[in-house]
Amino acid sequence: MATYRGIRGVTIRTVDGDLSPVAVGDIWYNKVSRKIKVGNLNESWASGDDLNTARYKAAAAGASLTAVLNIAGFTPSFLAIVEEYDGSSWSETGDLTTDRDAGGASGTTTAAFITGGEDGPGGPGKLVDTEEWNGASWTEVNNLNNKRSNIVAAGTTAAGLAVGGSGPGYKDYSEEWNGTSWTEGNNLQAAAEAGCGDGTQTAAFYAGGNPAGRYASNETYNGTTWTEVNDLNQGRSWAGAAGTTTVGIVFGGIDEPAPAYLTNTEAFNGTSWTEDNDMSTARSQLSGDGSGTSSIAAGGTTGSVTDATEEWVARANPVTVTSS
Repeated sequence: MATYRGIRGVTIRTVDGDLSPVAVGDIWYNKVSRKIKVGNLNESWASGDDLNTARYKAAAAGASLTAVLNIAGFTPSFLAIVEEYDGSSWSETGDLTTDRDAGGASGTTTAAFITGGEDGPGGPGKLVDTEEWNGASWTEVNNLNNKRSNIVAAGTTAAGLAVGGSGPGYKDYSEEWNGTSWTEGNNLQAAAEAGCGDGTQTAAFYAGGNPAGRYASNETYNGTTWTEVNDLNQGRSWAGAAGTTTVGIVFGGIDEPAPAYLTNTEAFNGTSWTEDNDMSTARSQLSGDGSGTSSIAAGGTTGSVTDATEEWVARANPVTVTSS
């Protein structure tokens, strides 16, 4: 009979209970329960601290749920307010120079950018304005080449992307930011607005969005071209997203034409999307950023504006090994 030691060359640790902390892939013998245990990845949403200002159509930037910016938005007027989340609570920080909603943002809590969006009626309408955050204040920098709102941004303040949008009509634009100026790059395969996505300038994804027939589509970017890859399982627009082209998630949104607000969460492994644990609050036009294993969903609309925050966390949990 094959044994674990024979296969792996080591013995299984014996523990009085379960390992703490436990990591994914750990294996041990729990002599209390007399069971072999492994560290299994479990991903789920949990309630976080509410935003100070409820809003929808905000943008977000951040690397994990312990360091995220919630930027601008609408409720019931266009906002310049920015809040920062530290994993426990939201705190107001420096306002934008130009209030807006439906802009695209990316970066970190010490080096972020927001571009495009809308400020109207009564304002300039669709925007090209780009601002950068240095951890203390926002500064106007060079504009986008094309006015638009409802866009997706990815990357950093030195290497960013601004993708899709409307202004008017659906746009297939993809522009690259080098820290100084925006340059037009190769376009999306299909024009769209109100999609979601994340990643870097050389490895990004854009999923869902409008128009009709586009809601489940997914494209990835390699720094040169956008390529159509496997679709979402749940078609949607106005969803949140976080992560990369190999460990990404999409959550919430709205399924046209009901409209039906969604809790659905899907995980992307670079090839296909898999249904995962749902959010507690069904909503669209929410903001989200972080990583595929540590991210945040904030604000949005459930039919009325919400300040609800949820945290997406991947944890290793002890699971009993069973034979089959």
